[in-house]
Amino acid sequence: MSSNILDIPKRKTANGMKVETRPMYIEEWLDELPYIDFKKTSALLAEATGLTNEQDIKPTTRMELVELYDQPYQYYIDSQIKAGAQHTLQSIEAAQEQIRVLKKIATNLAHACRLSADDTLKKKTLWKQTKPPLANLLFSMNYLSHALIFSYLEYSPAPKGVWKEINFIYDFAESLQQANTTVAIPDSFTNISLKTISGTYKRIVMSSLADPHHLPYGAIWEIYEQLNHWVERVQVSPFSQMQDDFNLFIVNLGSDNNPIPYSKFNLKKVGDKHRIINARNCYEKIQDHLRVLESGRRPDKSIKISPYFAKILLEHLSIFWGRPPKRSSPRKQRSGKLKLACGINEVYFFINNEEEFTPPIPPESEDEIDSLDTEQYAPQSNHTYKTDEWELIDQSARGFAVIRNLKPEHSVKVGDLVIIDTKKTEKKWAIGTVRWLMIMDGQLYRIGAQIISTHTQAAAVRACSGNSQDMRFRRALIIGRGTGNGSSIITSKGMYIKSREIELNINEKNIKTKIGDLLESTTGFEQFSIDKKLTV
Repeated sequence: MSSNILDIPKRKTANGMKVETRPMYIEEWLDELPYIDFKKTSALLAEATGLTNEQDIKPTTRMELVELYDQPYQYYIDSQIKAGAQHTLQSIEAAQEQIRVLKKIATNLAHACRLSADDTLKKKTLWKQTKPPLANLLFSMNYLSHALIFSYLEYSPAPKGVWKEINFIYDFAESLQQANTTVAIPDSFTNISLKTISGTYKRIVMSSLADPHHLPYGAIWEIYEQLNHWVERVQVSPFSQMQDDFNLFIVNLGSDNNPIPYSKFNLKKVGDKHRIINARNCYEKIQDHLRVLESGRRPDKSIKISPYFAKILLEHLSIFWGRPPKRSSPRKQRSGKLKLACGINEVYFFINNEEEFTPPIPPESEDEIDSLDTEQYAPQSNHTYKTDEWELIDQSARGFAVIRNLKPEHSVKVGDLVIIDTKKTEKKWAIGTVRWLMIMDGQLYRIGAQIISTHTQAAAVRACSGNSQDMRFRRALIIGRGTGNGSSIITSKGMYIKSREIELNINEKNIKTKIGDLLESTTGFEQFSIDKKLTV
């Protein structure tokens, strides 16, 4: 073996130097790798697993190697990716780099498991009379599922061939009547939580049906984890024509395609490989959880989605696992350029005549101005806000889609507030929200946005009671649309409590009002009605 730990271990053979494939030596090498250096170590793991797949190895030895490589792979998922999904220590940009290399490792390990399964079958002429290699196939499907989840976290399309392989494994197990057979899993494979091919298949199928490109960053991982507790409520059965398409989806086991809603399936193309996925019981469980949340109670322990996401995600799943929405206003192809900026701070800056937010001094503090902490009433940032230029693809009365061939200077996230330089309206700016995002090859960005308003005014808002943070003025946008006779307010998350008394500062005038209904809540902002009609 090589003496340099940062070199992939090799050994001399009669045919020259080859990648080391003896488990004892690989285990020794893996134990010494500098795991604190994610960039170098993960790249080594990706290269080593790829090269190992090119070697002629006994099926049992190959699976021993998979078991060894799985441990650092799982360590990085737990320490890097799951942390990023919880919005804690990492920027999204850093997490995206980590996801790309882990996706490569996952596909390499999936291929290794499939090679082992194929070699096992080839060596047994009467294999049907023995146990088929279900564990190898289950492991392969699990790693392929991870590759798909990583693609969703990147907002990129599914890798070519992944759905074909996943569908094939399920079809193969089903043909042997082994899809629901519990598979014995070595204790070291801590990432295998579902021990049947059917459960693993339903988990990734339902994850894909959550419409990942419309989800806030990291949310798809939480849904994937939650499905550990819901897959038994999902049924896969041979195709039969249904009268009601609610909660029903179709998948072709002979294709490289993900499942689609029953309502979008062309019944003239049905074949013996088509299966119906029935999510009715899962949908009903989600409704139960939503009723608990809306009543103000805590959800039971079966809900693993973080509180930060719970209500938003359950409402999202209720839509896309129920009867997925159809576009209400058709888009027409358009061309041209649009300038966009994402984030509530950016939107406020441009709406406020390109002036930074300066928190107003509360009226009760004006007599004590000399003793105030003046820093909290100074402009909050000296950040330079810029727009990025995008190419317009299509447009409707309520939204648009744009594309950009270079990575935007500032990150774009689903659920972000976005400001659009229309240059065609009297007030120049329109505001909206990013509804979906797709990234191809790490640099081709496509987003779809829905217009909220073309009539917006900058303001400040604070709660009249509560903690000190709530009672400080924060950025707000007044929208000339609300419920009843009132306007609506957009501000950062955490302000909304129904009937809460708030104070608005508009053009240096203070107005007290009460919060009405919640109109929208994303990971980036809240929009709610108020009981006063304001001119915008």
